[in-house]
Amino acid sequence: LLNRRGRLTDPVRWILRLGLFQLLKMGVAEHAAVDESVNLTYDEKPLVNAILRRAIEEKEHLLAIEADAPVHERASLPDFLVERWRWLFGEEGMLRLVELMGQPSETFVRLNRLKPWDEPPAGLSPVDGVPDFFRAADVPKAALEAGTCYVQDPSTWFACALLAPEPGQTVLDACAAPGGKTAHLLEWAGVGAPIQVTALEIDPVRTQRIHENLQRLGLQAQVLTADAAQPAQWWD
Repeated sequence: LLNRRGRLTDPVRWILRLGLFQLLKMGVAEHAAVDESVNLTYDEKPLVNAILRRAIEEKEHLLAIEADAPVHERASLPDFLVERWRWLFGEEGMLRLVELMGQPSETFVRLNRLKPWDEPPAGLSPVDGVPDFFRAADVPKAALEAGTCYVQDPSTWFACALLAPEPGQTVLDACAAPGGKTAHLLEWAGVGAPIQVTALEIDPVRTQRIHENLQRLGLQAQVLTADAAQPAQWWD
């Protein structure tokens, strides 16, 4: 088919990837996966239809090829990364990391110290050793909209804890979007003894996201669209 039609365009390639994943890995009904993939295509509908129907016929063969493929191909990870994990942690440790990388990430929220909630939303459990962070079974939409918490990974706490800003200090957040660490730093010193934060972001769309998040959390910072590598753009 491809020899007759030439090379695949990138949009068609991604449509095929989605369709094949639905057929081979997700258990989506075959007719639904094919129809939806074909409907996404503009000028290559016959080609997409033919490739996906051929994949249905050869499903067992394709899955056997996948089972024999190298680990990095099966897991869609860079070869060098898998080899480094194997060198550092051995075969068993590498396979465990690969498995973890394929799992959906958990949702964590951070309590806004300056807008504490009267009663925590349901489904939250504290993260051991990381103050103010909670594991969320469901996203607490109402609390997020009210600014009493913020979706943020606990790993970001360590950067703020290592800096440990004190009242009256000025801090530069050089790559600030979407604003989680900027907000956490502003809350660190507490009410009545604030720190000053200059938050930089090179992308104006992402700069606007910082403004929106800080406004919802009730915080203020000097937010600039600027390149941190060009101090003349933002340094007074």
